[in-house]
Amino acid sequence: PAAQPKPAAPAGDQLRARKLSFAERGELEALPGQIETLEQEQQQLYETLSDPKLYQGNGSDVARIQARLEELAGELEAAYERWIYLESLPA
Repeated sequence: PAAQPKPAAPAGDQLRARKLSFAERGELEALPGQIETLEQEQQQLYETLSDPKLYQGNGSDVARIQARLEELAGELEAAYERWIYLESLPA
């Protein structure tokens, strides 16, 4: 009889067997600083939006800031998810 193929390991087993690569280790070390930079920019933009003078001028500035805040939210979410994933891998 022909040899039957070995079943694939479940995804959880593959994750546990995989270790951080050198590049991922560097990325993991850099992520907290990147997240802090994004959060600082986000905070500055919220402070800018809270200034009543902004709304007396050109409305396109408000739209531009709000669009950037949406981008930042997505970037922060992706950075946090990546950080959690890399932290879950064995060193």
